[in-house]
Amino acid sequence: MLNKIGSRNNIKKKDLCYLDIKTILDFYYNLELQDIEKKLKNQIKENKESYQKNNLIKLPKNLIYKSDVFFFTEKFPKSNFVGSGDTTGNIIHIDKITDNKFENKIVCIASADPGYDYIFSRKIKGLITMFGGINSHMAIRCSELGIPAAIGVGERMFNEITNSRISRLNAISEKIDIIA
Repeated sequence: MLNKIGSRNNIKKKDLCYLDIKTILDFYYNLELQDIEKKLKNQIKENKESYQKNNLIKLPKNLIYKSDVFFFTEKFPKSNFVGSGDTTGNIIHIDKITDNKFENKIVCIASADPGYDYIFSRKIKGLITMFGGINSHMAIRCSELGIPAAIGVGERMFNEITNSRISRLNAISEKIDIIA
């Protein structure tokens, strides 16, 4: 039925998901003369905008306080680069491994707490985290040890990096380049 409504009103199939069923039922019960196509397209436009705004809201696994809800208005979050130097190495995503072979690799962790301190005893080349800030524990440890790090690169960039094999992490120029 939705496909018929879409084809009769010049609405693309992919846009039908933005319609509210109440609007469609209202046409059935309401005998007013109105421009159905215009009303449907306006609702689709409004609901698409609402959907895009709602995608800017990121929620943690557990909500306890109002402050646990974050609004991300930047398309690309600003990473915090700490440590010193420029390093290129194999990428290892700590959540996807079963062994502890971190030596001479750039370690990626979604969000690191002091429980991950053991990685610093493994002579890592660098550290990249999805979440975190300049005052986080890992940022401070990398700064103390002179290990190049990018803290809080954001979800999109983190996923790109962890899906690569080799990256260059330059804490001086504040850049991460995916090599392979």
